[in-house]
Amino acid sequence: MSQMSSTSSPSATLLAEQLAQCKSDVWRFIQQSPGNQMRDAFEIMVKPDASWHVFHPINELKSAQEAVDHFYEPLLSAFPDMQRNTDLFFAGYWQSPPEGEIGFSPPHVRNEGLWVTCMGHYVGTFRNPWLGIPATGEPAVLRFGESSRRSWRVHRR
Repeated sequence: MSQMSSTSSPSATLLAEQLAQCKSDVWRFIQQSPGNQMRDAFEIMVKPDASWHVFHPINELKSAQEAVDHFYEPLLSAFPDMQRNTDLFFAGYWQSPPEGEIGFSPPHVRNEGLWVTCMGHYVGTFRNPWLGIPATGEPAVLRFGESSRRSWRVHRR
């Protein structure tokens, strides 16, 4: 994490509280997706216009609805008994260092703010075709890595 100026960044206590809340929100979300409650989780916790950048041939999805319809539901159809195993889960605050320093990002590509990242693997039986790949009926392991900038719209109940 780069050094943060006191004028543009949250205090250490506030930052710790925000990071903890972000991690809690994201953890609650990933416990429901993929799975039977996934569509509800997306509706409650993800902004409708959130963009998703995934692998080819899917590439970019421009809404939470597209993420469900074109990524998660086809994935669940192909691997109906799929389980999600998260191996790493962490959060942090990113602020671009000054121009000329390693890690500098020009303003048009900056994504400064709170980020939550998780990595792990999906495990399931490949029962139906997916992305043009014929089903094998055998167990499969798919690695994943996800990074989310704080843009969650969480409805507290």
